[in-house]
Amino acid sequence: MKHEGFERLIREILPGMGYMYRPMNRRNIRRKVARRMEEKGIHEWDNYLDLLKKDRAERTAFEQILRVTITRFFRNAGMWEELGNLTARIWALQPVDRVISVWSAGCAGGEETYSLAMLFEQLTSDGKLSQDWEILGTDSDTNSLKRASQMIYRWGSVREIPGQLRERWFAEKDDSWILDPSAGQNITFQQHDILNDPAPDSFNMILLRNNILTYNTEPVQRALLSGLQKCMEPKGLLFIGRKETVPEDTGFEMLSDSIYCKTDD
Repeated sequence: MKHEGFERLIREILPGMGYMYRPMNRRNIRRKVARRMEEKGIHEWDNYLDLLKKDRAERTAFEQILRVTITRFFRNAGMWEELGNLTARIWALQPVDRVISVWSAGCAGGEETYSLAMLFEQLTSDGKLSQDWEILGTDSDTNSLKRASQMIYRWGSVREIPGQLRERWFAEKDDSWILDPSAGQNITFQQHDILNDPAPDSFNMILLRNNILTYNTEPVQRALLSGLQKCMEPKGLLFIGRKETVPEDTGFEMLSDSIYCKTDD
């Protein structure tokens, strides 16, 4: 299958689905779409485009392919360090008997959700976090949630973890890295489609690190952020991707690169 046909397909179909046509990891997505076409017995990009235009169920399946399902522990490590500093400073002002609630939305295989648990454990042991905490990890992809529950990863997922943390939390076996089950003791995973399902509530922090603010159009971004703003506690934190930004007048104030705070209602 020629790449030109794939480019034509996504250029035509993405805007109508609320996505922007812009640079993305073409090779991985193209391979997944080609596999989906084989499953449907379709061999030409134009024929698959025709199916997407008329079949709502197939558009839903195509949208699942576009969403990020692979990430890494402590992706963009410097940002995690800054998140830890801000978290310790802001929550130091909260009552110690308050439970800190976090939503890791679009959690993929759980890498960033577990990263946050490791960060909280480190802050607690350092005396910088006094409150108990709980994390909800959600994703629309059931295979990703299964991977999160298995807690078994490849080197590509763990390579950015600081050495001491990797030794503390992982055991290497047969080219796999097995996460200590205790990392998940305060984490619940469940299926949830952030773009279509009602938002859970309420949270002191939301991780939104799945490129939704990269590939979706601004109206979709604003609608999503409005929902997130409503399910966050006052001064709640929003942690997004490294190259992403939050549109103005959506109820969030930038504290640091990729870290925002909910403004007063």
